Amino acid sequence: MSDCEPATHRKYPFFTGLAPMILILGLAARLVLAPLFTYPFDIEHWGVILQNTESGNGLFGLTGYFYTPVWGYILGFEDVILNLLSGITYGERFTDLLEIEGMAFPYYTATTTTPAFNMAMKLPLILVDVLVGYMIYRLVMSECGDGRKAAVAFGIWFLCPIVIYMSSVQAQFDCISALFTLLCVLLVKRNLFFLAGVMFTLAALIKFFPAFCILLLCVYVFRASPERRSLRNLLLSVAGAAATAVVIFLPQVLDGTLMNAFSFIFGRTSEYDLLLTLRTYPFIALTLVMMPVLAIFAWRMDDGRLKSDFLVLVLAMLSICTVFSPGPQYWIVYIPLLAYYIACRDRNRALLACLIMMAAITTVTAFFNNSFSVLTTASEYLHLCDPQTVISWMHALEGPVFGIPLNQLVVLLLEFVQLVIMILIALFLLSDLRMFDRYNRLNDFLNWIRVRLGGEIHG
Repeated sequence: MSDCEPATHRKYPFFTGLAPMILILGLAARLVLAPLFTYPFDIEHWGVILQNTESGNGLFGLTGYFYTPVWGYILGFEDVILNLLSGITYGERFTDLLEIEGMAFPYYTATTTTPAFNMAMKLPLILVDVLVGYMIYRLVMSECGDGRKAAVAFGIWFLCPIVIYMSSVQAQFDCISALFTLLCVLLVKRNLFFLAGVMFTLAALIKFFPAFCILLLCVYVFRASPERRSLRNLLLSVAGAAATAVVIFLPQVLDGTLMNAFSFIFGRTSEYDLLLTLRTYPFIALTLVMMPVLAIFAWRMDDGRLKSDFLVLVLAMLSICTVFSPGPQYWIVYIPLLAYYIACRDRNRALLACLIMMAAITTVTAFFNNSFSVLTTASEYLHLCDPQTVISWMHALEGPVFGIPLNQLVVLLLEFVQLVIMILIALFLLSDLRMFDRYNRLNDFLNWIRVRLGGEIHG
């Protein structure tokens, strides 16, 4: 599957060649977008969480926080930094924007944050983007020893438009889940099992998709350890995960708000309409089936192949479990491993073509979800455009087409294409793992699609 040989004693010349140019270009894009363009609905809630915390009510004492505590703790740390900097205000509510709160899409708000606050909230996410990119670079160098391939993998992540959009425009924190997920699998490969358990809990409690990899991780830890240490190392991993969970949830246990910490999951599942239900529940069922299937498949591998294909197995599981969630940002959790795979091990360019299409489609989807509300900061604080013009553009995107608002129709169509591409990515990865070797017709069909997307197949 790979034309790369393991490289154990490599130097990592990150600041030579192509990588620094990618770093400069990616940072320039992020630092231009971050203060000017913001989806106000999400970032307003980050401000509300900071205010709730400062008032002494904790994360769940007042309405406004709908995630597990990890992101709230990160925001609390950012609040400490903000309090050391004078003159940064969160934002204010503008009466001339109240009209957008009555639009068909319910997630617009007249509360608009300041450019300084936007930058303060997004800068840590941008730094995480850099850190994840550097880790991808190091991973590819350690596997291949090829600086060009490492720079390509870094560029796939750092210049990916949906990664840039989520950290620098929408201020969503999926890059942090990607960071903890990548740290978890790399620590497992380095036999640092307690720390891997810590990272697993953090990743799963930022965004819950990594939790679906638990059986694969257990199989690898048990099988990759010397026979006498298999159970010990597995228990060590469990101890790291459990201890982290206890520390994270202890404040909620003490103040009686533990169930609030899971409102994000329960609340989202109860909000789905019929179309989303038809997409969601069958794929949740498929994901729950594939968890033990992939774990058993991994268990039956010989030791050498299991160690070689471990990252691919995790990548395949993540590609499956994110299919059921239509949000444009959720697949970010596996882009680092996909970038590694494309640079180091892909047999043709089909997965790269899928990634490019996904990046374009999900970025456009995110914009049509957010609409021109991303311009409210630029219009109200920087006066780069008139607020009424922004509102008129938002109304234009909500114009009815076949009785459906235009932006919702576009999102619906794009999400269908996104679903098809995500299924293809998962099938290509499972095929590369040789899970379909007994099914010649399916393999031939996938190869036919693969050739048309990415040219000749090698290996």
